[in-house]
Amino acid sequence: MKLESSYDSKEGIPDGYADLFTEEDDKFVFTGVTGIKTQKDIDKLNEANRKVRADLKKANDALKAFGDQSPEEIASSLEELEELRGRVDDGDDATVEERINKAAEARVKRLMGPIERKLQKAEKDREEAVGSRDVLQGEITSGKITSALNKAIATMGVRSSAVEDVLMYERIFEFTEEGEARTRDGVGVTPGLSTDEWMKDMKESKPHWWDPSKGGGSKGSSGGSSANDVEKMTTEEKLGYRG
Repeated sequence: MKLESSYDSKEGIPDGYADLFTEEDDKFVFTGVTGIKTQKDIDKLNEANRKVRADLKKANDALKAFGDQSPEEIASSLEELEELRGRVDDGDDATVEERINKAAEARVKRLMGPIERKLQKAEKDREEAVGSRDVLQGEITSGKITSALNKAIATMGVRSSAVEDVLMYERIFEFTEEGEARTRDGVGVTPGLSTDEWMKDMKESKPHWWDPSKGGGSKGSSGGSSANDVEKMTTEEKLGYRG
């Protein structure tokens, strides 16, 4: 048995399916599936599309009156018309000085129109250029921080399986004017730490980033490191090793 999308009365709904229908505009409409579009929704969408097409046609018809003129040419023509109106006699009550002032104002407005439009376009271009520059600068800064972290990862002997986890902390760093990646203020860590210093601090909270012999500093029964342990040390760890 197939259900209809709507029924004229509740009695017309097959037994056991009444809960799947909701009364709307004197009809019982199928609403038993979350997110399903009813005929009413479709009608609203079609009506909205019809209005958009009607408004678009009206705008296009209005533009036909201007022929092949560009928006800039139309604006210039309107400004010129305003200037011409300023030259028309304002009546017996207008003095010669008032007529001259009005004509001068209209002419200045017409002459300034193209300049103002160019300035607006230049400002828009500048804003777009600044936006593009900021995006590029952000990408460059991100790349520098990633590079600094990768260098620290290699220096500190982080296991390869943890590299991706370490790089996820890139957001807590900023690139200073001195050309160094340092931890930010207000991100839950000590501010001003270099990548190496931050990595050392993370050994306690993230020991799984290192192999046991590197992260925990494994020692022999005598309290010192074995020859095998020394052999596994990074260059930095060997330089700090005292035996």
